[in-house]
Amino acid sequence: MIKSGFHPNKHTFEMLTSTFCKNEDFDGAIQIMQEMIERCMAPNTCVLSELYSGLCWCENDQLAMKLLNEMEIRCLLLEGFDKARTINSKPQNHDRDWR
Repeated sequence: MIKSGFHPNKHTFEMLTSTFCKNEDFDGAIQIMQEMIERCMAPNTCVLSELYSGLCWCENDQLAMKLLNEMEIRCLLLEGFDKARTINSKPQNHDRDWR
């Protein structure tokens, strides 16, 4: 995008992350989220929860925890985002209706 002269902002990154999650492309969503973290941008709670739930649904809990920990270290978790509650409320049943 930058090569084309477009400099993505926080809203653009959130839309991309959400779209990747809806398409169940969590590798793509993680790449976008890593870019946000590098730029010190905090995603909104909905996008973060969507990504976390998707990763847990795919049984990739460790990657989800790594992401949350990295965001916590960089002070990017939004005020009011309860990491412990999110961890404890991860989807337990693995049917396709997790959203």
